[in-house]
Amino acid sequence: VDPEWEGFIVGGSTGSAGEFPHQVSLRSSANAHFWGAFLINNRWVGSAAHCTIGRTVANTVSVVGTNSRTA
Repeated sequence: VDPEWEGFIVGGSTGSAGEFPHQVSLRSSANAHFWGAFLINNRWVGSAAHCTIGRTVANTVSVVGTNSRTA
């Protein structure tokens, strides 16, 4: 677990590469993670509507295939 988040994730552990292939990191255009999502298919992701308030497709990046928030 990233030491920055260690106090917030009770009993958590770092996931292995490829362990959660359905997980998506939604990030700002500056590559800052702001919310999680899940894969629906090769073109669509799903997430909670309230996480996208004030955001557009043009300023959002979906990152898959990593277990690092900074990759």
